[in-house]
Amino acid sequence: MLGNLFKGVQPSFDTPYIVHDRIIFGEVFSLIQLESTWCRGYMMLQADEEPFIGLAARVCGEPVATENFRRVNDLLSEITNMIWGGFKNRYIGDTTAAAGATQVQVPVIVNHKHNYISFGTSNPQLCFRLNLDDAAGVRLTSLQARFVFNLNWSPEYFREITPDAGTLVESGELELF
Repeated sequence: MLGNLFKGVQPSFDTPYIVHDRIIFGEVFSLIQLESTWCRGYMMLQADEEPFIGLAARVCGEPVATENFRRVNDLLSEITNMIWGGFKNRYIGDTTAAAGATQVQVPVIVNHKHNYISFGTSNPQLCFRLNLDDAAGVRLTSLQARFVFNLNWSPEYFREITPDAGTLVESGELELF
């Protein structure tokens, strides 16, 4: 998935873990809402800006410069959309989540001075660390993905979505030998 976007960059994941803190990792993060019949909350990607500027310059073929922070925003947005799309296609496929239901919202509080974010609950957050290495195995940067199910968590309603292999073969994403 990410390999198509980043030529010569190898993604890998550390073992997933749970956190109870609300400390922000890095200087830049993205939030995107997750909503289904079994969960409601957010996915948050966080990164250190400086190594991400280098990665953005490498991907875009531009010189490394601190004023390229907008490229970091674009790249982080693209990665967020790719991961969210994969999560949505596999785990959220039901579109009836909000049909007829009263949707409660809580404020998301961000305090940059203290690197703090609150989603209005003390529920633990599921974390994944995505490492991006070059072909020689040198770490370019890492991203931290947090899944925060602060508004609804009802795993008993979860139904796994199994992809239709026929469409994957037709699109070229899956090859049968």
